[in-house]
Amino acid sequence: MNVTLTIAEEILLLVIDEESGKIQDRLPVHSLRNAVAGALLMELTLSNRIDSDLHQLFVTDQTPLGEPVLDRALARIVADGQRRPISHWVGLFAEEYDSLSGAARHPEAA
Repeated sequence: MNVTLTIAEEILLLVIDEESGKIQDRLPVHSLRNAVAGALLMELTLSNRIDSDLHQLFVTDQTPLGEPVLDRALARIVADGQRRPISHWVGLFAEEYDSLSGAARHPEAA
């Protein structure tokens, strides 16, 4: 079975303590939240679903990817219907870190 991880999932794996199975506390929580939010946007960009210019992010393809967390993030951007700065989306997804990271670790929860 070939399993492909998203960038956000790989980041989460990098910060998990191997002994306890919990996220290491040496990384500030806000940094982790922003890293996961940025990873979602990077993955959507690499999948040709979103793009940006110097000022704003916009949707280029609304087709779901079949990855619950990415599809939920893409749906949020599509539903907003406006071009907004990338910082808006990083901030929004960073605020939703708990639900996004939980869904990344447990896809059935998405």
